[in-house]
Amino acid sequence: MIHKRYRIVSTPRFLTFFVIVILSAIFVFNTLAGAYESQSLSRVQYKEVTVQSGDTLWEIASENCRTEDGNGVDIRLAVDEICRENNISASQIKVGDIIKVPQVI
Repeated sequence: MIHKRYRIVSTPRFLTFFVIVILSAIFVFNTLAGAYESQSLSRVQYKEVTVQSGDTLWEIASENCRTEDGNGVDIRLAVDEICRENNISASQIKVGDIIKVPQVI
């Protein structure tokens, strides 16, 4: 069996290639390990609300949602969040439904 010997002809080019390969491997490993995922510092707290006769998502959101600083919240965003969290549309709620409503948006 013939053994081929390799020589490094250009040390700077070899080192550049080596560094690129190592950095690429680190990037791929961190991506697969989830190192680049971000998470919110505050978790959204949800309150379960039972839909009463005459309730609309707009009213439920205006009564139960607030911002971090305690001020009022854009009701459109709150209704959108309620619909997304409960996988419903605003017209799908019925009396007796229990829906999750975010406490802080």
